[in-house]
Amino acid sequence: MPLMLSLLAVTATCVPSANPDNTNSQVVEKFFTALNAADQEGMGSYLKPGAMFVIGPGDQLELAGFLGSLSPGARIDVSNVKSAEGNSVTLDFKSSEGNAGQATVKLEGGCITQLAAAH
Repeated sequence: MPLMLSLLAVTATCVPSANPDNTNSQVVEKFFTALNAADQEGMGSYLKPGAMFVIGPGDQLELAGFLGSLSPGARIDVSNVKSAEGNSVTLDFKSSEGNAGQATVKLEGGCITQLAAAH
């Protein structure tokens, strides 16, 4: 029997103001908690449809699609989660695949609209 890998199928379902009781930092922390638990519905509940993952200048892809490409069991641990200018949060990250760096997460009404990572 061939080996089957189960990829995450994340559907962005967050609507602005869907998480009114959470600060932007709490939304980001809860999103990564859901990611590390492979909770597809949980991740999607914090992503605004069309949220983008910015890889570099002029290089981006839909964040839900990027999440679906992660290896099963992949983890991204975050620390130093802090509110930044506007509706942004900055953080340090380290992935189980060996990537580490800083990231900026932009939010709108409690929904993640963009994740930009710097390695």
